Amino acid sequence: MKAFVAFGIRQEKVDSLFSEITNRLKEADVEAINSVHHHRKTFHDAGGWDSWINSIVFGTDYLTRKPNFDVLVCTERVVGRATAQIVQGFLDQGKDVLYFDHGFYFVLRLQENDGEDWQKGWSIIVAKD
Repeated sequence: MKAFVAFGIRQEKVDSLFSEITNRLKEADVEAINSVHHHRKTFHDAGGWDSWINSIVFGTDYLTRKPNFDVLVCTERVVGRATAQIVQGFLDQGKDVLYFDHGFYFVLRLQENDGEDWQKGWSIIVAKD
C-alpha cells in the first residue's frame, strides 16, 4: 500500500514531519510518498493541476492496475484547492483519508470556508473533533 502525504505550500518542518509519518506508516507496512517531491517529479508531465490531481486520486499502475495511492494523509487542517480536490476525490472513492497530529485521525468530510481562497479555503473535519 502507498500513502500520499499532503503538505502545504508554505508548511514548515516538512522533512521532520514526513520522517515521523513514514516511521509510523512503516509499522502498518504502508509506503509514504512526500507530496512535495512527487509534485516536483510529476507535475510538469501531467500537463496541469487537474490532470496531476486526477493522477493522484484515480491513477493506477500500468501493469498491476492497482491504485497508485491507497491512503491520503493530510498534515494541516486548513488546506488549499488542490489538496481539497484530492481529499474529496479520495472520500468519494471510499479511500481512507487521515489527518496526522502526533497520531492519525480519520477525516470525515471537507468544509468549504472560502472557495475563492486557493491557498486556505477549505478545512478538513476529523473524527477527534
